[in-house]
Amino acid sequence: MTDKELIYSYVTNSDNSAFEEFFTKYKDKLYGFICSKTYPEQADDIFQESFKKFISVIFEKKLENPKSYLFMIAMNIMKNRSRNKFKDSVSFQEDINYESKLELPEDIANFETEFDKELDLKRLELALKNLSDNKHEFHNVLHLHIYSGFSFSDIATIEDKKRNTVTGQYLYAIKYLKKYYDEI
Repeated sequence: MTDKELIYSYVTNSDNSAFEEFFTKYKDKLYGFICSKTYPEQADDIFQESFKKFISVIFEKKLENPKSYLFMIAMNIMKNRSRNKFKDSVSFQEDINYESKLELPEDIANFETEFDKELDLKRLELALKNLSDNKHEFHNVLHLHIYSGFSFSDIATIEDKKRNTVTGQYLYAIKYLKKYYDEI
């Protein structure tokens, strides 16, 4: 079943197994996304609040893309919490462990060949950390696309931006990583 069908089955037929399948499918990706954007002690609360709001919304709205909507809710919760603490942006974890996640998708496979086919994971980890610290809006797009598997259209929905803006930010993030990687 598609995500849309799972949610429809849950809402119309009270099919708890359909929601459980949806939850199981996205819980790890959502939690990882939240952990990469906020402090660890806040992640559990944001995760729970995201699903709680998602459940209340699915009975009121017909969602075309439930996965994107769930991630958009989480992003908005993080932004609201950030605003409430008088910060300009979502806080990032100091010690994100990218090394365990580094598998480059095919659309940037040439990234590896440009560096003599031997990626120095520590250098790349530093480059990702620098991107996270200095250009977090580009880091968000990169993280959502590579690690969470979202399309640029889905990211545009989550980030409330135009698809072309998201694509540009993704390409800028790749260029930024390459430049920073070369400098270190």
